Amino acid sequence: MVQAKRMTITVPADLHELIQKHKHKFNISRECQIALRGRIDRLELAESGDLLAFLRSGKEQFSSEYHDTGRSAAREAVEQKEVSYEMFVELHRAVVALNFSDTDQKELNFLLEALQDNDTGLELIGVLDRWHGDSFGDDVTSSAMFKLGFLAELHAIFLDLRDKI
Repeated sequence: MVQAKRMTITVPADLHELIQKHKHKFNISRECQIALRGRIDRLELAESGDLLAFLRSGKEQFSSEYHDTGRSAAREAVEQKEVSYEMFVELHRAVVALNFSDTDQKELNFLLEALQDNDTGLELIGVLDRWHGDSFGDDVTSSAMFKLGFLAELHAIFLDLRDKI
């Protein structure tokens, strides 16, 4: 049996308030463990001299950060009431029809094409484009990960709320 040790961390006041607000939705200890384990694993890879593995780990972390940024942007778009019920339904229709995976960049193009089939889908793409902006320049991978995270989060929100609507 693995023995656990207690540790205390300090977080900024604004983050503490958000954690208190949402702590019933996730396991704070587990999230911290995952983040710390990932950081330590990357440090150990860098120190081990295995450059290729170290770079792959960094790429995964980099992609994950942009995916998470997209998810956060989607939540903000919903909070600002930029996403209509019809947009949620259209996204769900396209996700189900394509058996969409929020981690496959190739599938993103198919999903965006499917959303272009009607005005509601085009409106949703407009919301995505406004939140995406020009901040990624020529970085296709980061841009795609942001869009994947944004659309995946919108779909997750819809799945959480559709039975309550």
